[in-house]
Amino acid sequence: MKKPASKPTSEITSPAAKPWQFQKGNKHRQQRAAAVKAGVESKAVPNLLKAMRFVFSHVESADKSQEQKNARKVMDTDPKAFMSQMAALERAFATGKDLPKGDRGTDPVPDDDEGKDKGTERARALIDQLLTDFEEEHPDDFKLQKLLDAALKREAALVEKVRRLEAAQG
Repeated sequence: MKKPASKPTSEITSPAAKPWQFQKGNKHRQQRAAAVKAGVESKAVPNLLKAMRFVFSHVESADKSQEQKNARKVMDTDPKAFMSQMAALERAFATGKDLPKGDRGTDPVPDDDEGKDKGTERARALIDQLLTDFEEEHPDDFKLQKLLDAALKREAALVEKVRRLEAAQG
């Protein structure tokens, strides 16, 4: 029996040769190029909305991702909440608005009359408090850090003095 002659891999031009690339004349490639040229980006469906749509239209045994399983639990335990959340996500996605972020325990903090962001000020105060608490719990770490900072400042001052002396002599 004769073996069929095989072509070198450089001559393979079938569409399956590089399945991860768009082939010439592919409508998706053309649509994407037109969208980029027009400055319009495609709007991707949020993962939670994808999972909720999937759960709503498939049986439980088809759930694969953790998001789908979590959405299924919500749908089984509280269908009314599931439907209202799905409707809110659909509405936000259709109108292009930001998706609802859910209750995070605090109301959004508006800017004050002077234009300062109260949320940023509150975050900085919280960071300062956390650092103070950490310093009280781990005083040795902060002593080392303060010694290191002082040594670095002294070194920078000495380097500056050396530069001045060299400049004065040269």
